[in-house]
Amino acid sequence: MTKQKIWRLLKKSRFTYILVFVTFCISLTSCSNQTNINQQIPIEKNAVVTVAVPSLPTNYNPNVPSGNNFLTQQIMDCLWPQVFSFGGDYQTHLDTAIISQAELVSIDPQEIQYQIAPNAKWSDGVPVTVEDFIYNWRAHVGIGLDSSKVPFQSVQQPGYSDIASIVAGQNLGEFTVTFIKPFADWESLFSDLVPSHIAQQVGWNSGFETVSPSVEVSAGPYRIAKYIPNESLTLVINNSYLGPKPHINTIIFKVYSSQQSMLQAVVSNQAQMTIGQFSEAEVADLNANNQLNVSTHRSFSTVQLSFNSSVPVLASVQLREAIASLIDYNQLAADTIGLYNSGAGPLGNLIYTAEESGYSNDLGTIESSDQQTASQLISAANLSYNPQGQLLFNSQPVQLSLTYDSNDLMQSIAAQNIQAQLRDAGIIISLVSYGSSSAEQTALQNGNYQISIEKVTVYPYASYTTAGLTQDEIYNQPNGSWPIGIGINPAVVEKTTPQITTLVDEADSSLDTLKSEGLYQQVDNILLQNFTNIPLFQEPLTLVTNYLLQNVQFNSSIFGPLASVSDWAVVNEAKLTAGDT
Repeated sequence: MTKQKIWRLLKKSRFTYILVFVTFCISLTSCSNQTNINQQIPIEKNAVVTVAVPSLPTNYNPNVPSGNNFLTQQIMDCLWPQVFSFGGDYQTHLDTAIISQAELVSIDPQEIQYQIAPNAKWSDGVPVTVEDFIYNWRAHVGIGLDSSKVPFQSVQQPGYSDIASIVAGQNLGEFTVTFIKPFADWESLFSDLVPSHIAQQVGWNSGFETVSPSVEVSAGPYRIAKYIPNESLTLVINNSYLGPKPHINTIIFKVYSSQQSMLQAVVSNQAQMTIGQFSEAEVADLNANNQLNVSTHRSFSTVQLSFNSSVPVLASVQLREAIASLIDYNQLAADTIGLYNSGAGPLGNLIYTAEESGYSNDLGTIESSDQQTASQLISAANLSYNPQGQLLFNSQPVQLSLTYDSNDLMQSIAAQNIQAQLRDAGIIISLVSYGSSSAEQTALQNGNYQISIEKVTVYPYASYTTAGLTQDEIYNQPNGSWPIGIGINPAVVEKTTPQITTLVDEADSSLDTLKSEGLYQQVDNILLQNFTNIPLFQEPLTLVTNYLLQNVQFNSSIFGPLASVSDWAVVNEAKLTAGDT
């Protein structure tokens, strides 16, 4: 039975038309909204799916800095409640197996009334209660101490500090969250809900570094069944979960030593799914394999160019703008995301990705190299060129270092491209590569850079992306962590002006979507006018699955394809072949 024959049978149903459509449109159905498999298509009853991954998490709590990464989130999507998940359709989806209702009942003050689903419980039999929500709120804002009597460590998330109280209602499972001031993105709260009865024993900060079904208890569709350090993590169906029962019985996250070995595992059907950043040649080879489904998409991870304005030569906004004007952004996009998607161009916004409703291209006329504008700006900055055509600063040729993560293929391509473009314009660029994003981020946070190319997460909630710009969002947590956001280092005072703080605060508080988008747009324009951060392009992500594995829906956000895990199904090829007339 060939891939083409299976697709012909799949296409007989209305469901498959939707599946084909969402593959191209990047749509998502949340774990609680199961899609029915076409009854004509026999599926494996006790299917096992292996997901090829580069490593396993060192901390399974995505709410703390050491667990705040894509891989941890993918695994915990299957275990811990995501009260609202964010779909590839750019809509939020309520997990009604945990919260049967979440409703805005008052605006002044803002109040959200939640109803915990009847009989919702953790895999150890303990009910999900309002105490779980209270504990998570207090941990996020640093109220009290962790079980080891030290301050809570938390990835700062907007909105929690705006909560005034969480109070249980008269009805069983009902509670009301009241805000000090309105918070528009309230649906973002209580994702990755930590089981309070476990965290109070083992600790929020590091207690979930231990991998065990009795520690990472589940209130999601799967639970932990087996763990082999540095090798694999096995999940099986959580029978305590009240949502739709998944079609896949067992999911194994198996570690492979390299991206190439991850791909080879899927090609040889040792694994049935992987996701990553692969070269153009690798993707072409994968597409030629009729045993695979392959799709490359733009992600919420973006690549930005950042200038360190504390470096004397870069202190002039005119010179920063001149350098920005010399770069050909169309060419950068064509040589990166454009290799996989000919319709994807430069990203002209720091706060929104190109697919979101608030997006507009604020780079405007500097989208392509503009030599004339650059020359005018260089003159305005009182700089000049020597006879060899080199730009001078204090009578010396301008020489700047450009840092990037060499482990990131798109950053490597962009770095070499920018080096060549600026060299042609008389600016000497030396490349400084780091072997990981964490190493580069450490250097950037310490100010050890001049110009950098960095991967930045543009969150599906604008309040998350802009969180590092406002002083009132700083928590009194000595070991806290800022989200990567738009890449602005809060330590650089020049980048956090009172005007921006006012605009972000107003946008975060506005329950009028159009108004808040307009306010965030003003923030984006101010940031771009400062020319310290320049958006370049969205990074591509390629999803590769075995052709018998159906309903794996790409999601470009942090929730990723595992958010739709309850919909996955493996086609029984033997039965399908027997019934193929």
